[in-house]
Amino acid sequence: MGAARLGFVATFLSDPLISGFTTGSAVLVVVSQLKHIFGIKVPQITGPLASPKIAIYMLKHITSSNAGSIITGLLCLVVLIGLKQVNERFRSKMKVPIPAELLVVVVGTAISYGAAINENFAVSILGRIPKGLPPLSVPSFSLMSKIFPDAFVIAVVIFATNISLAKMFAKKRGYSVDPNQELIAYGAGNIAGSFFSCFPICNALARTVVQENLANTQLCSVVVIALILLVLLFIAPLFFHLPKAILAAVVIANLIGLLRQFSRLRDLWKIHKPDAVVWFLTCFGVILMGVDVGLGIGVICALFAVVLTLSRSSYSTLGQVKETELYRDVKQCPLAFEVPGVKVLRFESSLYFGNVERFRNVLVDITGRDPSIPQEPRKEVKLAEKDSDDKEELLENENGGDCNRNGRIPNGKLMPEHSTYQLMAVEVEEPEDRIHAVVVDGSSFTFIDSVGLHALPSLITEFKKVGVYIYLAGCSSNIITKLGSSSGRNGLDAVEPSLMFPSIHDAVIAAVRSRDFAIWTEDLEKETCL
Repeated sequence: MGAARLGFVATFLSDPLISGFTTGSAVLVVVSQLKHIFGIKVPQITGPLASPKIAIYMLKHITSSNAGSIITGLLCLVVLIGLKQVNERFRSKMKVPIPAELLVVVVGTAISYGAAINENFAVSILGRIPKGLPPLSVPSFSLMSKIFPDAFVIAVVIFATNISLAKMFAKKRGYSVDPNQELIAYGAGNIAGSFFSCFPICNALARTVVQENLANTQLCSVVVIALILLVLLFIAPLFFHLPKAILAAVVIANLIGLLRQFSRLRDLWKIHKPDAVVWFLTCFGVILMGVDVGLGIGVICALFAVVLTLSRSSYSTLGQVKETELYRDVKQCPLAFEVPGVKVLRFESSLYFGNVERFRNVLVDITGRDPSIPQEPRKEVKLAEKDSDDKEELLENENGGDCNRNGRIPNGKLMPEHSTYQLMAVEVEEPEDRIHAVVVDGSSFTFIDSVGLHALPSLITEFKKVGVYIYLAGCSSNIITKLGSSSGRNGLDAVEPSLMFPSIHDAVIAAVRSRDFAIWTEDLEKETCL
């Protein structure tokens, strides 16, 4: 995957997704450690809803909890949290922080051995730790074809888990992560480990958090590896009497920072609701369905949130700021005013198949004209003398000029029953303030797909038939190239260069001049006819 440069997949792991994923994973780890705090033996439970089932089992058997384990675990939690608070408060005054975890483990093991809490209080301890290293062996390549599908799924889940934790700590520590480099490192480590029958390399959230709290550089890994080798080869018997409740307390104490991320849900809801939904579904998907399924739920929700946001893109109407060539949202800028007869539209999204219909509806909304509906000539009701065109009086009639039997026009005006006047509908000119041009701010179009390239010229042609001209302003060179190179191919119409302008102000001036020229030409034709 690293050689194929598939690290770009990590870009789909958004910050809310990673936060929800790590928070849900922290809850899973805490639930798995509570059995050691309470001293309850819980059977192996896996699959969907494993975490709730474990919690329900512990609640049912809470009466069988071990008092010694509870006291040991709670005391260690208090000491660990207290020492961490001391380290945080006096960080600037202490050259070396207090090694809280190491002190708790050493002192707890000594007390456990001296007081024989396993024999006297039935507190569970680690017991015998196997010594030595696994033997060197050559992997069986004959099994590759059988295990490849499952191995690929495991690799994807492990990569997503590892890169999520890496991004979280990179953000906290202020450094960057190269996903492709991480993939190469994981691959090299797994190839080397395969000769020693190792499990696939995957970050353990609890152990990673503990190590991150104790050290500041990667050099700590060398010390950790050295200590693990010493334990496996020589000093494993020294941890025989270490209570499991102490290890559980160390893990839970270091996960408190991740559990505080639940407060992010409220902040995300205020900032951007789709991100809050992604965080919630990812977190509780991990808690309820497990790490692999929960991660998949999060990725799907994140992609769906992006598509949904783009398909429901917002828009704003811009106006010219007085005595400038700047155009701002008329709802946010009091100094901005709309040019009569011209609408300046900013569509806050790229134009693609998911929001083309939305773009068309926006144009219909701001112009008040729908090209798909036949446009009839505008008519008004006039009262004229029968057989006479000299005396006419314009009457406002909302009901099309229908009269009832007593000669009353529906708007309340009276008309004699035996009047020599009659109602007639006549065509009138369109009002001068109607929308005759729309300037689209193309600077928000970061890309246009094939559907958008086909729809944009079609919309320009459709609205032109109903007397509304659409102009494009501020399009990037990439968009202009696409519009130019695709015209005339695969059934795509061309966008006339005369409809594209480098700035909004240039397009507005062109729209106003075009309207003035059309009015002047129409008046000239009328005078010629007279």
